[in-house]
Amino acid sequence: MKNIFSYTPPQKEKGFKISNSSYTPTLSKNIEVKKSLKENKKLLTDFIHADKTNDVKLREISITINSISHLALLVFYDGLSNSEIISNYIIRELQQDFEPQKQTPSFVKNQKNNTPDFSTIIPKHILADSDVKEVNTYGKVIDALLSGDSILFIDGVSTAFVCDTKKLPGRSVSKAEIEMSLQGPNEAFIENFRTNTALIRKFIKDENLIFETIEVGTESKTKCALTYISTIANDSLIEEVKTRLNGISIDYLLDSGQLEQLIEDKTYIVSPLILNTERPDKVASHLIEGRIAIIVDGSPNVLIVPAIFSDFIHPAEDSYVRFPYSLLLRIFRLPAIIISIFLPGLYISICNFHQELILTDLLFAIARYSRKSPLHNVNGTFDYGNCI
Repeated sequence: MKNIFSYTPPQKEKGFKISNSSYTPTLSKNIEVKKSLKENKKLLTDFIHADKTNDVKLREISITINSISHLALLVFYDGLSNSEIISNYIIRELQQDFEPQKQTPSFVKNQKNNTPDFSTIIPKHILADSDVKEVNTYGKVIDALLSGDSILFIDGVSTAFVCDTKKLPGRSVSKAEIEMSLQGPNEAFIENFRTNTALIRKFIKDENLIFETIEVGTESKTKCALTYISTIANDSLIEEVKTRLNGISIDYLLDSGQLEQLIEDKTYIVSPLILNTERPDKVASHLIEGRIAIIVDGSPNVLIVPAIFSDFIHPAEDSYVRFPYSLLLRIFRLPAIIISIFLPGLYISICNFHQELILTDLLFAIARYSRKSPLHNVNGTFDYGNCI
């Protein structure tokens, strides 16, 4: 009976082996869009794994031009695109019977093969209310899809139409939670790239304010905006920041904290070399001084370069307080930092090696406290009572 209920699991090799071979994609993103809709659908399925993932939507529709139907395929990511715009302004317009001979003064047809000139009909007539552009490679198609755009393929056309339907999830502009201030603006950056640029543009109403986009990450293609005022910033500084951003070799960039480590001079130095802030007014004030700001798509913090020590001890609130008060705060702030750094070590050294400098009543009070402390044997940095 014991043998009946006994179970011996099969022996497995301990551990696992990691293959040394790196992943190499079988398809190149330089492949051009095909004329056949069936072939385009197959290639797109292989690229974005539409047969496995559940957030990719493929809608087959029919476009009627002069009572002749043309098969089309609309592709978008559910959650990244605005479904209301797709339903009301894309699909509904495409399904209506379009007669270019009646609606346009010229005969909109390709005279070579007697087929409709979709390059003119789609962006200028059928989807005139939407922002539409043409692409001819799958690399551009995939980048547009991952940005929240919708892609339209038409049977017999060797280009794809990118429709602007972005609606990325995100939060609205809120108050600064880390760098709070009693006076001045309290707005903070969010994860939306265009909202962050607009917040800076709201403070600096200057036509010379430039947001230059540089993509970082071979796979993520994260947008980074090099922000500066062209009439104030040093040209050599701008070129140096561009060189460092273009020289980054990384697959995925997720946040400005990663970028900060990749472009700084000395990685192992204790004090930071790049200023990180969540306040648009602080970024604006540094841009006016000739600094350069770096905005990373998806990050609620902006980097400011170059940064010096005084930038880290001067909050933005100093600019909104009367000069005598701000000067007084700055005078006391540096000694306070020095005291906070050296006072614990001074206290421990006196308690451990120079007890004669402590008053007798204070010494007995410390002794009584140390007996009740659960951290009596821990280093004095955490419990000042272990000095006896």
